[in-house]
Amino acid sequence: MVIKNPALFAIFLLLFISCSTDTSDDAPPTGSDQNNISSFIISGVRGTINDQENIISLILPEGTDLTALTPSIGIPTGATINPESDEEGDFSNPVIYAVTAENGEVNAYTVIVDVNVYAFTVGGKSYELIREERTWADAAAFAVSRGGYLIEINDLAENQGVFVEILTNGNFVFENLQRAAVWMGGNDFETEGVWILDGDNDGSGPQFWEGDFNGMAVGGLFNNWGREPDGGEAQNALSMVLRDTPINNAGQWNDLDEVDDRLYFVIEFD
Repeated sequence: MVIKNPALFAIFLLLFISCSTDTSDDAPPTGSDQNNISSFIISGVRGTINDQENIISLILPEGTDLTALTPSIGIPTGATINPESDEEGDFSNPVIYAVTAENGEVNAYTVIVDVNVYAFTVGGKSYELIREERTWADAAAFAVSRGGYLIEINDLAENQGVFVEILTNGNFVFENLQRAAVWMGGNDFETEGVWILDGDNDGSGPQFWEGDFNGMAVGGLFNNWGREPDGGEAQNALSMVLRDTPINNAGQWNDLDEVDDRLYFVIEFD
């Protein structure tokens, strides 16, 4: 190529370079925009990450000192986080973690850490919510080992009080649970349709219900079934649902599989 006007070509070249290296405020940011937390682990327990609400929840064993915990945190390559991963912190209250992408965009997560035993009182009685998923029999055995029994609800006030307390303060991460329900102290193990209050799994207790959802209360004892029980011989353990279902309102009772289903549970103390 023959350049007929070198001066004009030099001016054109300078204008081209200037436009292609524009660093004004209108220029798009450079670098990755990835600023999510991919993992959050404390003492080997992996937190549940809700990216829609930017909340991370962990349930740690009873007795854990929440004031001195060191998390291991996964973030994208090139991003930074504050506080940093492997930095000890006080988690007795929620902690905010800010992840900054390479391009400077910031994403904040709220981390909520709690222990697996939540003690509370309703109507002067003492209870514990155990945030460990267990079979009904394992839950009953654990309750006995702590000097109590799976909760045996006797009236509507107790039912509503316990329901509101565990739903309000129970720190449930429903997406991480097999079922949104808790075990109670009742079953029809011995005879199908003969439901008894039996929080310690000794096979004895007063009968409170007879039959399926078309059945009837027995002995004037309280019940709070939805359109339940409906599981026949496959579902023989009593639970309380914590979320509305097509046939139950939250707070009502449901029969579930005592072997295959694993739930949190409530212990009652005399």
